[in-house]
Amino acid sequence: MSFSANEAVEMVSQLLLGASREISSLQLDDGKEWSDKTKRKETLDGLIACVTQLTRQLHDIIVKSRRLHNFALPLYRLPLEVICDILSLVLEDEFDRAGGFRSVKSLHRLASVSHTWFHLIKDTPSFWYLASSADPLPLLSQVLRRSNAGPLDVVHKGASENDGPHDDTFMNLVIPQSHRWRSLDILWTTSTYDLGFISRLRHLPVPALETLELENYAYADTVEIFDGIADRVRHVELRRCCIPWGSGVLSCLRTLLLRDPGDNGPTQQQLLDMLSASPGLIELSLADLEGDSLEPSDDSHVPLTNPINLSKLKDLRMVRVSPPLSHFILINIRIPACEYIGITHHQLPHSPFGFFEDPSLSHISSMFKAYYTSSPSIHITLVRP
Repeated sequence: MSFSANEAVEMVSQLLLGASREISSLQLDDGKEWSDKTKRKETLDGLIACVTQLTRQLHDIIVKSRRLHNFALPLYRLPLEVICDILSLVLEDEFDRAGGFRSVKSLHRLASVSHTWFHLIKDTPSFWYLASSADPLPLLSQVLRRSNAGPLDVVHKGASENDGPHDDTFMNLVIPQSHRWRSLDILWTTSTYDLGFISRLRHLPVPALETLELENYAYADTVEIFDGIADRVRHVELRRCCIPWGSGVLSCLRTLLLRDPGDNGPTQQQLLDMLSASPGLIELSLADLEGDSLEPSDDSHVPLTNPINLSKLKDLRMVRVSPPLSHFILINIRIPACEYIGITHHQLPHSPFGFFEDPSLSHISSMFKAYYTSSPSIHITLVRP
């Protein structure tokens, strides 16, 4: 007769419970039965000790057997590098489902799935890349220690004045590691703490930085950042904030998202200079650009002698960018590989494709017609909200 591991544990547990009940029922009264009852109690105590030891051994056997069973699963037949990639995708998916909020606590939940996952995650430095001000400082210290000099994604999501005083521990931990920063994502307020953090970025060398995301709760003056080494930045997202528009950070980009820069936004010429400095741009998104500095001049309908060639651009989106400025941008760029153009503004013509009737935009309309014939998925969308 054979039993499963769970059934064996249940049987031993019942035996232990029965022995305990037997002991509690003993009545050790004075008299001649004392020696018999004492002997009986000693016997039961020995039995309990034996059963307890067997239970522990059985538990260890079950744990080991389950681990062996887990190792036999198809997942663990893959190379460790592939398993790490799978776990990384699971982690990123959890971040996405959390609305982009990222925390080391997500990594801890993933490590709690099994003994194997725990040790794999604990001993793999590439998992320990997220340094977030949202996490307790002990977790942040754990990240810096276990990342083993690997790349770091630094995230700071703002501190309100109403939150009370903040010490500089987070800044003091991550700023000395700026040479390891792979990405920087900051949403800041007008609090003294946040402004102090921003001010310390000005002369900071970030030689490994690839992604820069800056967002301000309210409009602010131009932010002076990264006068030091920052020549590997390829993805920039700026929301309600401005940096020096001639900065080297805004060159050789692959992705540029510029939204609502306010009164300190780039001029028309600075916008063209940014595009000229990034001929390898793949994705360009402009939103809520307005102000006198961006209003095209009287001769802005005349294309440049040498238009800007963005031969790798795949995705172009302009949301609530005035039609004159949209027109100015489109007549001065060449985007032969573009697969999507989205223009959204409440002042678009009633006939959206009338927007492209201007002869100066013939290169866009002809490109659209040629591409649409071969691939209907490539299209131009104009929307009037």
